[in-house]
Amino acid sequence: MSKAQEAEWIQLDWSNIQYKVSKLQSKIYESSLKGDKQSVVKYQKILINSHNAKLLAVRRVTEDNRGKRTAGVDGQTVIGNDKRIELAETLKLDGTSQPLRRVEILTENRKIKNLVIPTIEDKAKQALAKLALEPEWEAKFEPNSYGFRPGRSEHDAIEAIELQIRRRPKFVCQADISHCFDNIKHSAIIEKCQTFPIMERQIRAWLKSGVMNGDVFHKSEKGTPQGGVVSPLLVNIALHGMEEYISKEFPTRKTRIGQPEGKMKEICEARLIRYANEFVIFHEQEEVIIKAKEEIEAWLKEIGLNLNPEQTRIGHTLIEYNGETPGLDFLGFNIRTFKVGKYKSNKKGNGEPLMTLTKVKPSEKSVKQFTNRVKKILSQGHDKKPRQIIDQLSWLIRGWANYFKTGSHSWETFQELQFHLLNKLYLNWGRKRFSKKGLGYISKKIFHPSKTSKYTFGCKENGKTYTVPTLYEFPYTPYIKVQGNRSPYDGDWVYWSKRMINHPETPKDIASGLKKQKGKCYLCNKNLTVEDQMEVHHKNSNRKNNRKDNKVIVHNYCHNHHHRMTVSEEILDVA
Repeated sequence: MSKAQEAEWIQLDWSNIQYKVSKLQSKIYESSLKGDKQSVVKYQKILINSHNAKLLAVRRVTEDNRGKRTAGVDGQTVIGNDKRIELAETLKLDGTSQPLRRVEILTENRKIKNLVIPTIEDKAKQALAKLALEPEWEAKFEPNSYGFRPGRSEHDAIEAIELQIRRRPKFVCQADISHCFDNIKHSAIIEKCQTFPIMERQIRAWLKSGVMNGDVFHKSEKGTPQGGVVSPLLVNIALHGMEEYISKEFPTRKTRIGQPEGKMKEICEARLIRYANEFVIFHEQEEVIIKAKEEIEAWLKEIGLNLNPEQTRIGHTLIEYNGETPGLDFLGFNIRTFKVGKYKSNKKGNGEPLMTLTKVKPSEKSVKQFTNRVKKILSQGHDKKPRQIIDQLSWLIRGWANYFKTGSHSWETFQELQFHLLNKLYLNWGRKRFSKKGLGYISKKIFHPSKTSKYTFGCKENGKTYTVPTLYEFPYTPYIKVQGNRSPYDGDWVYWSKRMINHPETPKDIASGLKKQKGKCYLCNKNLTVEDQMEVHHKNSNRKNNRKDNKVIVHNYCHNHHHRMTVSEEILDVA
């Protein structure tokens, strides 16, 4: 191992590297927004040949990526800092790719899912290509596409759906594209990309790289590898145009109500909202929805895809139309409309009541999955210390509640779940753990007072009381949908930092720190972007001192750099 190279990696000024790459990406985005293809290609070529971009690509796949420890066919997982420098120096989009390694994983619904993993070098190449391609396509993507895009989340899709049906209940087609990553045509991806020859050859090489299953090589005739860094972007590119296609096929039109001399009524166009391979189509007329479904099926067949019949259905958002299947379930939420009196109803733009109310809350499937996970933690916790169980449950409850608290009526589910189910589960666990004790003793042992309830599941350790958060602690928090075609590459750091602060899944420490620091890193004073990994830094290096004035928010690479400087100086002295 070269100690000088290792020290060189540790001492790199990552904030400056990120800043230079971001400037190039902003130029690509602006040129693409103007339709200046020549400038887009020029800046993309500069970026993929930039040493800063290569360093950033290597860091993302070897340090930041969650799948960094999953090996490809080369068997490599973690590489040292000296190897990272070498990889960045030799990294080049040369139109070649090594075969992929197939890995089987078990999903939550007990189904086997196949992932294919590239080598570290190919991961770095894909990360480099993504740095160049993503800003171009962020300027082109449709406003109601939300999956696998920076600065957009499931909550944006749910809010877009609620806005569609809040004032007027509609018929809906809910659909899922079957095996999207596995079946998409290679030609559809390459033709849609319309990129320069070097990038096109590299994309083609990734798509055609094949899969090693043990010692047997299988050719890749279709699909894009699910374990690839650039694959979600390529799928979004191939699916681009669905929303525009539906809007053109079913434009806004006016019809006359009743007699020929009756008033004109405007029938809204069909609306398509997509998150990755799931989408919904809305319209007031059922026959239009049926036709729109057929049109989309034909559109998808041209690129080698089909709808999953088990997860595709046509219904209505108003309860009266649905019978046994009320509303629609999408991304874990249930969205449906009820007929109510004028005092509870949604309002028109002029303030008149619509006599309907739209409720957004966790779906029955989401509640069942959550309770099953709580049961699993409790059932596996009889041989663990109570504090370990408390920590596991706290992590699960906070994550679940923060995700669903943006639903307009999630509080109804939260109250019912906490009162009728969770407390019973905790009590049943206590009965098993203290089987020879009475109910009074068990209640005193496992329930303790907190800010929101007298009976909060917890334990006492070293004179301190540790409790699990209750669902009462997560009140309804309105979510503001991302504006139209906004993108993190547009340079409006104020807008995006506010969105990060107000996002429901942003931890409290990070949200308050971002607000206090005005969206800038404490150590480098550069902007913290939606794609950056952020960490809490203790100014006096004492992690036990969790006072607010001792905690600041920093880039993860600034944090590492700050703590490794002494190590690098020692290495240089030895070298």
